[in-house]
Parts: sequence; structure tokens; C-alpha cells
Amino acid sequence: MCSLLVSLCESWLHALLQLITNVAEHPHARMKLQRGIGVLRAMVKASVSAMIKKCSRQTIQQLQFQSRPFQNLKDVR
Repeated sequence: MCSLLVSLCESWLHALLQLITNVAEHPHARMKLQRGIGVLRAMVKASVSAMIKKCSRQTIQQLQFQSRPFQNLKDVR
């Protein structure tokens, strides 16, 4: 029962991190969500789950994204 609960919590947390990563694709949302980077870093340090650590790192990476190298595809040759 306990391992099922841990697995369920891990699945929920994974889904939540994926949601944050997806929402952070919008620049205005990303700026607001950046306040949570400290919590995500703590999750990387404290989690025993490799999946949660990886997802937390990916979410941090998306939240720290600044700009694209080309603003318009016309600039790409």
C-alpha cells in the first residue's frame, strides 16, 4: 500500500512539473513562475526519485529560458 501511495504521489508530481514546464513556454507566465525555482532546486537536492530530479531540472531549464536566437524565421538562412 505504501509503495502504491509513493508511486501515485510521484506520478502526480511528475504531471505537475510537466504542467509548469508547458505553461512556462509563455513569456509572461515564465516570469511569474520563476519565483518557484528555489523550490525546484530544493526538490532536486531532497528527492530520492531520479525521475523527479530529472523533471525538476527540466522545469528549471524552461523557467530560465531567456530568448530565441532568431526572433523571426526570416533571419534563418
